[in-house]
Amino acid sequence: MGDANSLNRQNACQLMENADLNALPWKAPTRMYPMFGNWSCTWANDDPAGQNFNSPAVQIIFTTSLSPISNPSGNTENISGRAVVVRMETGDQDKTACAAWITHRKFGPTRTWFELVEIKVYADVLPDQQCQMARKLAAKAIPRLPAP
Repeated sequence: MGDANSLNRQNACQLMENADLNALPWKAPTRMYPMFGNWSCTWANDDPAGQNFNSPAVQIIFTTSLSPISNPSGNTENISGRAVVVRMETGDQDKTACAAWITHRKFGPTRTWFELVEIKVYADVLPDQQCQMARKLAAKAIPRLPAP
């Protein structure tokens, strides 16, 4: 399962608090949906696995990759002392979302892997506003991550 600082041992739902969601300029999602292994979590008014998944919603997803996230079509920004890639992308059920990608750490004895945190914001606002919300949530989540 990895060492204590691995995202494998963390709970994605614990990176966000209701106050974080309520501080955004929208009617906050009312339900939390933890996913398998607690490696992802969605806050929404509708079941994210259902046919009627609608905005507003926030997802936090822990994942791994053989390379850190790069952003040829956007910006790498310093948020709370971490390099964060912020970009628009297509999310669940082909909905448009702004994602903030945080490279948590490198690991692996024979191959270098990267643990990543993705924070997606789905909102019926302009893309710049969606990304501003993703930045704010990333700034809240980063201090709650274990040391890399």
